[in-house]
Amino acid sequence: MEKWVLPALAGLLMWGLWGVVIKLASEGRHWAVVYVGANTAALAASLIVALYYRNEFLAAGFSGIAIAAAAGVFGTLGYLFLVYALGPGGGKGGVVIALTALYPAVTALLAWLFLDEHLSIRQAIGIGMAVTAVILLST
Repeated sequence: MEKWVLPALAGLLMWGLWGVVIKLASEGRHWAVVYVGANTAALAASLIVALYYRNEFLAAGFSGIAIAAAAGVFGTLGYLFLVYALGPGGGKGGVVIALTALYPAVTALLAWLFLDEHLSIRQAIGIGMAVTAVILLST
């Protein structure tokens, strides 16, 4: 088995659990409370990782850290909007999370436009099927 398979499956399981728990946390609570609570835990985990891999941070240099920080800004804003969409009066967890889970399609399209990456017919069909799946989930 490839080295990446077990961590990828663990990530899949954690995100599946996360989807249920974040919706439970959002019921009857202001979205900002849920957002800050979840990110406080993420900050603690980040600090532990940073301390453990401190030599990697020293070797990365400013540009490496700045690009990663920019990715973090976009990821954090995406998470903020997702938590807001799940809050009181918000959408069903399965629909909101499925819709936001289409982000790889956006990444693939932007990579095609700006990074000269190619999108195969099979991948384009997959994006279309994913969009169709979210539409079907939401109706």
